[in-house]
Amino acid sequence: EELFVTWGELQGDEDAEKQVQWAELKPKQRAVEKVLFQYNGDVSQLLDVARETIIFKHLADLTQCLSALVDDPDVVVVRVKNSMRGCADAAKTAGFRFVLINVRLHSEAARSLGLQGHVC
Repeated sequence: EELFVTWGELQGDEDAEKQVQWAELKPKQRAVEKVLFQYNGDVSQLLDVARETIIFKHLADLTQCLSALVDDPDVVVVRVKNSMRGCADAAKTAGFRFVLINVRLHSEAARSLGLQGHVC
């Protein structure tokens, strides 16, 4: 059984679709604040406008997903923030551990929408 599938492959499978919860876009107010106060008006530095979350039950599944992203020719991994490494301060996240990944898509679909330079 495939562990990772595209959204198109899930469509029509009611049980699989029920497991997907789409995230909200970054609120406009917060995006404007970040651009003005953290990035000196440079909107190109704004990240995470479209943000999604994947929850893994096992570390091996996370590792496999990361490998799939790195190996995908249409994806460029721009940044990885790993709070699971030993030197990360768990007190800053109340013990919550995560891996944050920013990617840039280089697919034909992204190019046709003018999104090839956007970092997700």
